[in-house]
This record gives sequence, structure tokens and C-alpha cells, in this order.
Amino acid sequence: MSFLQSYINIPKDLLYNCFSYLNYSSQKMATQSAPTPKLNFQLIAQQYSASPWIKIAAICGASAVVLGAYGAHGLYFFSFFLCGKFNLQPKPILLTFFKGLKKSDKRAIFETANRYHFYHSLALLATPFVHRPNLVGGLFLGGMMIFSGTCYCNAITGNEMVVRFTPFGGMMFILGWLAMFI
Repeated sequence: MSFLQSYINIPKDLLYNCFSYLNYSSQKMATQSAPTPKLNFQLIAQQYSASPWIKIAAICGASAVVLGAYGAHGLYFFSFFLCGKFNLQPKPILLTFFKGLKKSDKRAIFETANRYHFYHSLALLATPFVHRPNLVGGLFLGGMMIFSGTCYCNAITGNEMVVRFTPFGGMMFILGWLAMFI
């Protein structure tokens, strides 16, 4: 008499059938394992790194940082010398560019252009993942060129004529975000 049968009165054939079924099912599970999903992360990374929008976003982000550093450190220091301080005589064509420059107003315009340039450079990184990447990327890139470009031009040269095109760049930003939603 087995240990289990001495305490519980269970028929011998029932125990044999239960243990044989458990043994069979465990062997079946060991031989038929579920297929493990294989994700090839290198293939996924290659697919998205080959997207031209990621490369364009990288160039736009780098140019946003360079222009931001120039606006924060070089632009107004350079214009300070050009406007006749320290008895320097700048060339006449450069003086016309900086005529009427108000440091605080132009710096605020430059910083706004740089901020929008940088934010939309980051947004370009998401364009390969949207439904219509060329539409979204084109609108963001066009918005950066028109909105940020006209603001940069106004802040650096003092040319007020280009400012009339700035709202079109802003509309391209808005349409780009809406196209990302679609």
C-alpha cells in the first residue's frame, strides 16, 4: 500500500490515470513550445534611420542650435561693434542692415524664431511614424523656412519687408500638426 493510499482511500486505477495524464501533458508541453517572437531591432532601426525626414530633422536641429548660439552670443556683440562703438568704422552696407536695431526687440524676435525652429526640428523626428510623412515633413520644413527664416532675417538685418511672410510659415506649422493628426 502506498503512502497516499494509506491516508486517502483512492482507487488504484484512478491514481494511475491521473498521473499518466499529467505525465503525458507535461511531455507534450515540453515538445510543443510556443514560438517566441523574434524582433529584429536592427532592421527596424535601419528602416527608420534611412528615412530622409530623420536626416532633415538632424540638420534642422543642428542649425537651430548653431543659430541660437549665434543669436545669444555673437549677433549683438557683432552689431555692437558695427554700430560705431569703440570708434570702429564699419562698411556703409553693414550700417544700413543694422540701422534701427533695438537690441531687446530684435533679440526677442530671434529667440522666438530659434525656439520654433528647434521645436519643429524635434517634431520632424516623428514624421516617419505618421500616416503621411511627406506631407507632415514638408509642412514643418516649409514652416521653419518661412516662419523662422523671416524672423531670423528681420532680427539679423533689420529688414521689415520679410515680416509679412511670417504668418504663412505659422499657418504651415498649424497645418503640419493637423496633418500629423490625420
